[in-house]
Amino acid sequence: MTGVTALDFARKRLFEPLGVGDVGWDSDPQGRSIGSAALQMRALDMTKLGSMYLTYGKFETHRILDREWVEKSLTTRVKMPTAGGPAEYGYYWWLYPERTLFEALGGRRPANRCIPRSWSRRRNDSRYSHRHSEITVRGATV
Repeated sequence: MTGVTALDFARKRLFEPLGVGDVGWDSDPQGRSIGSAALQMRALDMTKLGSMYLTYGKFETHRILDREWVEKSLTTRVKMPTAGGPAEYGYYWWLYPERTLFEALGGRRPANRCIPRSWSRRRNDSRYSHRHSEITVRGATV
């Protein structure tokens, strides 16, 4: 136990370096942040998360996440059943290499869709390499 909520930790280590100030994260009755869902932020701030992932953990000139962590989170961990057939899933990212995109869902709709310019599977590896192209958040493309 660290005595710090996930929201407080994320504010200091993730949101502040990204310049994200207005963020909310629901908690359970014991006051623990719900880690898998219920994160609320402005659409523009959501694009900052996508941009950071498209640059392997960097935002502007700052390294926020280790490149290795980003690569691990974009690695297929399981195939999830969906209406359109099985979909690849990493650490809270839906992975669609055949459509050259990865996305986070919000309310069962794409909340943060990242479309790399090129996204290719490495031979004998389930990770992906990509270069920055565009980020779409609920219909607004950056």
